[in-house]
Amino acid sequence: MSIFSSALNKNPLHWRYLEPIIRYGLICFTLSIVIGLSWFQGRYQIDPHHWGLMLSNVQDMVRGRLPYQEIFLQYGILTPIIQGAFYVVLEGTLQSIFFATIAAYAMGLLGIYYLSYELSSSRKLALYALISCALLHPIVIYPWSNYIAFPFIVFGLLFYIKGHKKSWNYFLSSVLLSLAVLCREGLLMPVIAFAVSGILLKLVYRDRFIQGRELVYFLVGLSFPLALFFIYLIGQQILGYWYIDAVLLPQAYARQLMGNGIWGSVMHMLSYFSFGLRVLDARLMLLSLTVFASACTCCAVLLGIGWLRDRWNCFMVGLLSLLLLSSSLHLTELFRLATGMVVGVPLLYFVANRYRIATLLFLGFSIVSGWTIISNPHNDWFPTTEQRYDGYKGVKPSIFMGQRWPKKTFDYYQAVQNDLMTLQMRGCGIQFHINDTEDSFLATISPFNAFQMAPFGRGLASSPIPLFDELRPEFNFQEKIRSSNELAILTFEDRKVSHFEPPKGYFIFSSFQAPAAAFIPEGRRLLLLAPLACMPPSTN
Repeated sequence: MSIFSSALNKNPLHWRYLEPIIRYGLICFTLSIVIGLSWFQGRYQIDPHHWGLMLSNVQDMVRGRLPYQEIFLQYGILTPIIQGAFYVVLEGTLQSIFFATIAAYAMGLLGIYYLSYELSSSRKLALYALISCALLHPIVIYPWSNYIAFPFIVFGLLFYIKGHKKSWNYFLSSVLLSLAVLCREGLLMPVIAFAVSGILLKLVYRDRFIQGRELVYFLVGLSFPLALFFIYLIGQQILGYWYIDAVLLPQAYARQLMGNGIWGSVMHMLSYFSFGLRVLDARLMLLSLTVFASACTCCAVLLGIGWLRDRWNCFMVGLLSLLLLSSSLHLTELFRLATGMVVGVPLLYFVANRYRIATLLFLGFSIVSGWTIISNPHNDWFPTTEQRYDGYKGVKPSIFMGQRWPKKTFDYYQAVQNDLMTLQMRGCGIQFHINDTEDSFLATISPFNAFQMAPFGRGLASSPIPLFDELRPEFNFQEKIRSSNELAILTFEDRKVSHFEPPKGYFIFSSFQAPAAAFIPEGRRLLLLAPLACMPPSTN
């Protein structure tokens, strides 16, 4: 090492040109690995519930349907808009949705690099933070709103701590944080808490915190996109529908997922972290250290202790990292933590560098986590050998073109789509479909409009979504079945088909053996039910 350093000192000009090449090479290599691995696993992963929900949202947005009134938007309006742009440009396939999500996640990781550099003025620490976050969660596993909101959070925080250089950075910061909320509305509370903290700190610390004019810039920027959004809702007369989707339904979900209340969820999160520490999970250990560093930094800045006195940028980074833990309270999962509170990782390395352990921390985490990923890649849902062996390059249904699924999976969806189109061509009065399953892909391949709020009828617990009928009585399909013959019904039957009794006025048009998929148990049969008017003349 001394020989190498001596050589560099003798040729500083060479190092001046070599260093940025190495640095940008490492950045590009890291992001390329994340993009490549995510793209590779995305082609093999079969998750009809999560992928189908987002794909259905995008399809409906592209077709011009009204958000919230006609589209079940579970997270935020900006997510399907961004994914929809990729969907339109990239030939309208499932892969276009996933590519949008991967691109957003990679952009967020790049933001981690610049956030760390702005905080520490150290390119070394910035690389440490970027590589650590990539190792923490190297593969995008869902086309979920967490990933789409991630770059808005990171760059929003970046421009906040750049505010001392130019006041308008505060405005840009808050606009980006507001857009993150529109991607995932569950981020509203941590973002509002972040903004309110800025107001309180200004009142208490006055000249030691940001200037009043800059705080006004931040609050105006935060309000602007949200105000436009509500003006749109009011103008389209869908504010009430938004309230159902964004407030009432999440409350119902919370009662299911957080049965023991907020305190119970906090205790569950603590047990999640403590379990990771007990089994020496490197990734959860890094996140635990990030929480610890963020909490200690916030306390030290507020109390004016030691070298952190008046380092308000460090305080705000640590504060937002802690606040973003709330986005994982209902379901504590690594991907939720890795697309939110990891904004505190640059702070962790900044603090560790002060005590000269940053490099030791980085090397230890990189070696252990790298070995964990290589030795047990399925922690991040990497495709198994069997999945790769069975992967088939199907072209129909066209919306799944490019996926590498088993042939029987392509055949299944193609057969279902063919039978639905046969019913449509018979002209027997069917106008809508009901998808009473967890499989949202079925809604994306149907030629009929959906007569339901969500593209699925059952949640992951194989039970109806709570309060759907009460909140949107116009979608009570049981009443629709009794009053008209306009529905084609898709439903799972776990028992023998001969024991199944269709609703009055309906018959089993066809049945299919459903292939194995994520979150859908094996051994199910899909039944396609049609009104008696669609029965062939020879059997009617």
